Amino acid sequence: MCPERRKSALEALRSSATYQASKEAAQLDQAIQLSGKEFEEADAKRRAAWLQRVPAEPADGAAGSTLICFHVGGAQVWRRFESCNTLEDLTCFARSLPKTPVRGLTLENVTMSPAKPLDIEKQKGLTLQYLDMWPTAHVRVGCAENI
Repeated sequence: MCPERRKSALEALRSSATYQASKEAAQLDQAIQLSGKEFEEADAKRRAAWLQRVPAEPADGAAGSTLICFHVGGAQVWRRFESCNTLEDLTCFARSLPKTPVRGLTLENVTMSPAKPLDIEKQKGLTLQYLDMWPTAHVRVGCAENI
């Protein structure tokens, strides 16, 4: 086949509806992958900013410390806090964890049954000891249904 016929056949193929649909689908997939990557980068930056607001973790076995287990997205994350740290400190740490909802965050003390919902706004200044989260506690991280 001569080069002119190949070029003509290629141009005809490129102008076909099937080729155009395939090209658009590939471009859409590429855009979704790029936007997903940008979202992941922004999400990582946001979580790092929350983590910077969390007080330093006390040494293992330090007097007055409490061990908290966060249940988020099917995983468990353990971290030590001072018993005088507040619910706001706990909330900042929870927001730094992967799979924590961006909006509508809820926290529940699930150490005992029944679980006790924690009011992130009204109780944010209360200490972990006051909230009966000392010497250890389990906190379920969730998402409010009506957001």
